[in-house]
Amino acid sequence: MTSCFVAGLTLTALAQGSFQCANGTLKNAFVTDCAGTPIGGTNYLVEVRAENPQSHQFDKGLLLFGADGTRPLGWVKMLSERNPGRFSAGTVLVPFVAPGSEATLELRAWDLRTGASYDTATRRGASVVKVLLGGVGSPPTMPNPLTRFTGIKVCDTGPATK
Repeated sequence: MTSCFVAGLTLTALAQGSFQCANGTLKNAFVTDCAGTPIGGTNYLVEVRAENPQSHQFDKGLLLFGADGTRPLGWVKMLSERNPGRFSAGTVLVPFVAPGSEATLELRAWDLRTGASYDTATRRGASVVKVLLGGVGSPPTMPNPLTRFTGIKVCDTGPATK
């Protein structure tokens, strides 16, 4: 209980909203192939970006919150083949969106065997979802889950972009 309160104080002090970056508890909200079969393992990554209200561009400057402080959120690994279609990064901070505000997120998934990044991959997919950010008040509200996420289909897109 104390660690949640301390974490909440840190979130409020930084004036940034937060959400739980995971789809583990959502029913039928998987990362799948084009046929709808859940995929997973080390061949797949997910990138999470948020729309910056200043520039109206999707920004990947999100932060992962942990017991040792914050660090940049890198690519999110898919869970193992035993949990296909699932990903989990933990609590993510959106530095440019205030707590209690709605953030527009873009989740992009791709097959590493077809490209080192989403932009270069030929098997990829994306989903845009809104989430109400936590971190409001004193004590601050908990980070909200991705309840509106409905999944991503990773499909062949043709030649990679340059």
